[in-house]
Formats: sequence, C-alpha cells, structure tokens
Amino acid sequence: RFNLVVKWVVSECILTENIEERARCLVKFIHIASHARKLRNYATMYQIAIALISNDVSRLNKTWAFVPLPEKQTMKELEALVQPLRNFHNLRLEMETASVEDGCIPFIGIYTRDLIYNAQKPAFIDAPPVDGERLVNFERHHTAATIVKNLLRLLEASSKYNFGVDPDVVSKCLWLGALSDEEIARR
Repeated sequence: RFNLVVKWVVSECILTENIEERARCLVKFIHIASHARKLRNYATMYQIAIALISNDVSRLNKTWAFVPLPEKQTMKELEALVQPLRNFHNLRLEMETASVEDGCIPFIGIYTRDLIYNAQKPAFIDAPPVDGERLVNFERHHTAATIVKNLLRLLEASSKYNFGVDPDVVSKCLWLGALSDEEIARR
C-alpha cells in the first residue's frame, strides 16, 4: 500500500500536463502532507513527502518554479523530517515525542527496519557455555521488546481519532490507481 500511494502521488503530478496546474497539484499535495503531519498521521505524510522528493517529481524544475516560496519552505521541512539520516532521527523524535492523546498514525517502516536490524544480532552470546548451556543475548530480546512496545503505543493512539466515515472518500482511497514505473519514466 505504501508503494501504491507513493506511485499514485507521482502519477497524479506527472499526468497533470499544464505546468501551472501541475504546480497547483504539487501545492495541494504539500498542503495535504503538512496537514497530515499536524494530525500526527506520519504514514500519509511520509508517503506524500517521499513522492514529492522522488526523482520523477523533483526534476520538474519548470513546475517547481511556479510553486510559491512558503510551500517550498514547507516542502524543505517535510524533506528534512523524512530523510533517513541518523536512523530517521528527526521523524523518530517527532513521532515518539508527539502528544498522542488525540491520535497518531506512525510510519511503521522505521520500526520494521529496527526489528530487522535487531534480528541480525546473535541470539546467543559468543562465550564459553555455562553448565553446558549457551548464554542468551538478552540485550537483543530487550531491544526487540522496546521496539514493539513503542510501536504498539503509537498504533494504539490511532484508535483515538474522532473522525466520521465518508463512504465516498473511503472508496476512492481504497481504489487508487497509479502509472507503471515504465509509464512514469516515459512521461
């Protein structure tokens, strides 16, 4: 779903042929990502920001020239937030220090990455066996538990939103269509 949403945003930008209208399209997606951030919907914010900084969209120099400066500044802030520098430090800090009483939708990719990295640590300590038993690497298990605990806290907060359901909007969100990679590159 993550990749589909990213490709959908890229497709919508690429399919808009009029340069001024394409700039309005970029501005609209910047606003949506910024609003998602304010609502602590980091998954949506991340998907849109990644699409907008992708090579396919960022190379539209003539289009970006029509984007107003305040939106460009907002885009720079979003880009700084989603950069994977220092293990996604900026995004991780914002997600884990956000007030989640009113809801939060985390970007789960950070936590799955953490779990994969942690799983690569040895399950047993490289030391001589004690009474014929190998020593368990409890640090690995403690780290995994901490990662899962942080993720569950944020996921639990996703149930705290108080939005009404609009069936028309939900159906449009469920049935997103995107161009293929080849068609995006061609356009």
